[in-house]
Amino acid sequence: MGPIVMCVVNNLNEKNISSDLDFLFNNYQSTFLNKVESKTIGLLELTSGKKLNNVIDDEIKSRTFFENLNLNYILNDVGECERTLHLVGALNRNSFNYLVSLLEGCRLKKIYDVYLHLFLSQADFVYLDKLNLVLKKADFGVISSICSLDSSKDKVYNLLVEGIGQNFNDYNQFLMKKDNFSEAIFDKDGVIKESDSVILFDLDEEMNDFFDLFNKKNSPYYIDSLEINTFMFNRKNSIFSIDNNEKIFSYLSDKGLKQLLIGIDQESLKKCRVVPTKNLDSNSVTQILLDELHDRNYDFVFVYYNDSYNIEKNLNKILDYVNENSGMLVLTSCYGDKKIPFLITSNELTLNSGRMSDVAPTVLDLLGLSKTSSMVGRSLLSKPEIKSKRKIKKSSIFMIASIVFIVSLILIYTCRFFYYKSREDKLIEISDRGVL
Repeated sequence: MGPIVMCVVNNLNEKNISSDLDFLFNNYQSTFLNKVESKTIGLLELTSGKKLNNVIDDEIKSRTFFENLNLNYILNDVGECERTLHLVGALNRNSFNYLVSLLEGCRLKKIYDVYLHLFLSQADFVYLDKLNLVLKKADFGVISSICSLDSSKDKVYNLLVEGIGQNFNDYNQFLMKKDNFSEAIFDKDGVIKESDSVILFDLDEEMNDFFDLFNKKNSPYYIDSLEINTFMFNRKNSIFSIDNNEKIFSYLSDKGLKQLLIGIDQESLKKCRVVPTKNLDSNSVTQILLDELHDRNYDFVFVYYNDSYNIEKNLNKILDYVNENSGMLVLTSCYGDKKIPFLITSNELTLNSGRMSDVAPTVLDLLGLSKTSSMVGRSLLSKPEIKSKRKIKKSSIFMIASIVFIVSLILIYTCRFFYYKSREDKLIEISDRGVL
């Protein structure tokens, strides 16, 4: 059997399916998955489906968040030195409450000269709308810039420090063109300058390392007297109580499966061929995939597409390969509408409905492996041979056992009756002889 090639397309939704992907969804098994809750571990992680106990959320509810010594030190320094404060981070469903709490901390310390620089994807614009309502109510804080998650470091620096990007007079003007934005600037007075303070929140390691260069004199990004403090609201900094958020790739390696992983950042994975594809378009990603597959015997291939541009053409190429090599294509998304599509190119298997946390157990099932004990999801596969075997219910088993028991009693007592009847007849016969 050929490899299982799993393609994860960012922001895949019903509109994409109805227009571009009819050829797949009309001919193969597919279903829609409910999105998991915001505090549930994601798509292919070993703890898929488990709720996380987020310490920061608990602190926000109890308001002990505002007693954090590090946060108070930063905000006190900003207030006493009358610095301008910049809040720089990713805006998404996980970080929204944290950002609002940081703004509340600023209000408590009477710090009103606050600028926001936000990194977000198309799927997270709903949180931008919510944030605008919060800022209007608070009557302080200005969104200075918005940046795409896949922007280069130079473009991020030019946006945040030089104010170079698409200029928008107001948020409503931006909304009209948001589908084509990469780096947007709203207020050039809000760029990061010397002697300002910056709080970073919910950024990945790579971006944090980039901001560290702002404080190094030999760096081209150096800004004199800039105070940068990091507030990482994510699992990497042990904010979350579940430390094991490792994806299934290591588990598959331990089981001896050969893997190709394209478009992920985990280059340290052992026994896996990892190919980063940051800033590459979907056509380039597909070409890398096909080149890598040539003369290599992979068991499992994972490919991440950052956009759905030209996805029909690319999936056709992959489908041709898996069909020629007796493999299987698995298609899903990590972001999108409330319903996430999930498809397998198999006519021997059928799919049940489920949720996103069922994806990892399903992939393991396709590879002939059992899910790990930490997974609470289930496989979506419904195999015909299993469906044809009629399971006997517990109530049926009890009824059958009862009937067998009653019949046994009847047989036993019938046998006893005839046994003692025959003995009684013999005794009568002997007695009659004695009388004679």
